[in-house]
Amino acid sequence: MFPGRIRSLYAGLLTNSILPYLNRSRPNIASVMKHYAEPEYDDGRFSPLLMLESARNMEQYIPAEYIHEMHGIADGSGVAYDQFSRSTPSRTRCSDSAR
Repeated sequence: MFPGRIRSLYAGLLTNSILPYLNRSRPNIASVMKHYAEPEYDDGRFSPLLMLESARNMEQYIPAEYIHEMHGIADGSGVAYDQFSRSTPSRTRCSDSAR
């Protein structure tokens, strides 16, 4: 029950706070990084695509055992890995540096 509430909290923050803010900022970001003006980022897809691209770029710096663990968590929770990875790389890396 508690993990479900935590997941719900993070999903709510992502959906209601972070993603809409990024979508509103797209014109400013696209004025500097021109590829974000492409049509594939239209219709509210900018925020999730930006976060997915960032997560994929960060994976190269995350040890393989952590990537494997994130795949396992995603599989066990029934959440697609791409959706799961958008919200975890920075936290995973932080836990690694805390050792």
